[in-house]
Amino acid sequence: MTAQRHRRLILLGGGHAHIEVLRLAARRRFTGGEILVISPSAHSHYTGMIPGFVRGAYTESALTIDVDWLTRAAGGAFQEGCAAAVAADGRSVTLENGDVLECDLVSADVGSEPSGLRDVPGLAAHAFTARPLARSRALAGAIDQAIARAQRRDTAADAVAIVGGGGGAVEIAFAIRARADAAGVSLPVTLVEAKPDLLPEFESAMGRTAGRVLRNRSVDVLTSAKATSVTATEVLLADGRLVPSTVSVWLGGAAPVALTRNSGLPKDALHFWAVDSTLRSISGAPVWGAGDCVALRDFPWVPKAGVYAVREGPVLAANLRAAMTGNNHGGAVTYQPQSSYLSILDTADGRAIMRWKGHVFRGRAALWLKSFIDSRFVDRYRQGS
Repeated sequence: MTAQRHRRLILLGGGHAHIEVLRLAARRRFTGGEILVISPSAHSHYTGMIPGFVRGAYTESALTIDVDWLTRAAGGAFQEGCAAAVAADGRSVTLENGDVLECDLVSADVGSEPSGLRDVPGLAAHAFTARPLARSRALAGAIDQAIARAQRRDTAADAVAIVGGGGGAVEIAFAIRARADAAGVSLPVTLVEAKPDLLPEFESAMGRTAGRVLRNRSVDVLTSAKATSVTATEVLLADGRLVPSTVSVWLGGAAPVALTRNSGLPKDALHFWAVDSTLRSISGAPVWGAGDCVALRDFPWVPKAGVYAVREGPVLAANLRAAMTGNNHGGAVTYQPQSSYLSILDTADGRAIMRWKGHVFRGRAALWLKSFIDSRFVDRYRQGS
């Protein structure tokens, strides 16, 4: 009888799909080899709670998941670091420090970066983003500094511009407005969206409701307004208008990170890794991926949203488990994305806007449901859960 070959699986990143892989591996260990997790931080943070963190409603610990502990619980090893590239055959990973790690299987769940980060003038130097959490922490600090200057009645007038009109941008706008209001400061806030409507990923009723609430909360909303550059004091629009902004926040879409751009694997037109419905590279190499860093060849309409990454987790775990043991006799598990999903946006006033199957509702019950779902998600990855 031939002995089973020992395999090495490298998980790159601690995104929502990978933490589910690790949770399932902790409940029932993978056999056939070893797991090495490589991520820039030993901690992951639930993105759905980041606007609440910016507002001051959550402490950092409330949305933190200990990836190092999860890895050890799964019988693996954790290494802090950043991957620069994955070989086309999936047999090695090159780290940013130049180290090359050999492996048998690779999976990436490294997210994305803000669209335009590398080509919009002034963006990298003058704008904040929301992820990773260190950037949200810096954003909250900048807002507090602006509030302090306003309270001292300094001559310099502060203002906030948020570029982007998706769910995350809308929630951050509400969060910043609430943080300033709580301090008794009237801080001008403007939301800038390139498309004609807010929340273009949803039905029009969702965008109309969000726009109405934003305006009622004294947030200016500019649609059909494309931001083309950022300075320390303003955001320049394509039509020549200038939006005053001493604190600019860029949340205008998703672009591939260096790892996915630089790796010699098949990509879609936007340079995200192309994977099939089993979440494996369409090249057939032993490389898998999930979340924002991949494009689903069979479902090109799927947006870059955390809810999809969460549901990809069990599929990814099943297929990696089978690949580790070489047991693919039952066929790979396929991922079927949901056509609709519950979406709840915190309006930072004790209420939330909820959308489910085309119906839109705003109220306190919606915020209670969001808080329950968010805390339950994080709790499932804590020690003792």
